[in-house]
Amino acid sequence: MNITSSELIAQVERARVKWPFIHDVEIAWHLPAWLLYAVGSRETNLTNEIGDYGHGYGVWQRDNRSFRVDSNYLKNVHQEAVDAAQELADGIRVLGLAGGVADYNCGQGNVRAAIRKGKSVDAYTTGHDYSTDVLARCKILADHYAPKPAPPAQHVYIVRAGDTLSGIAATHHTTVAVLVKLNHITNPNYIQVGQRIVLP
Repeated sequence: MNITSSELIAQVERARVKWPFIHDVEIAWHLPAWLLYAVGSRETNLTNEIGDYGHGYGVWQRDNRSFRVDSNYLKNVHQEAVDAAQELADGIRVLGLAGGVADYNCGQGNVRAAIRKGKSVDAYTTGHDYSTDVLARCKILADHYAPKPAPPAQHVYIVRAGDTLSGIAATHHTTVAVLVKLNHITNPNYIQVGQRIVLP
């Protein structure tokens, strides 16, 4: 990849604000999460532009030599996303994930030719790494946006009359030193009734 993780995430954050429907389009076309973002990042750094020497239109660079698009196409990014999703879904259905992503860049005939010759599905893609690069971007995004595990539930003991820190430690199979550290206790000989003691 010729992009850092932080640059990729910044691109995606901007796109999520500007075009909040992209994820819904992925879901509607049963695409892996973040695939449209990853392809858009590879194609245009997730910008809506004319590229590829005047032949690529939009965020996902629909080619005017294969499709009837012109500068008016840039006015409807939602349609651009749907078109890209449909093309990716069709390719993935026939060639699998990596093959379908490669197909998006170089066409199904080239991907099939590469497979027939025992080559990588990326053999005829731009940079010979298109699907590898896009899927690496997907993984970075999936890892970054994965739900964070909840912190473990804390077990708390409420100090009662007659308790000592050493007694609490013994009852809960730990040490005074561990309780002192967990609870930021400055004087282990002084605890109060009603005090909350976090247990390991």
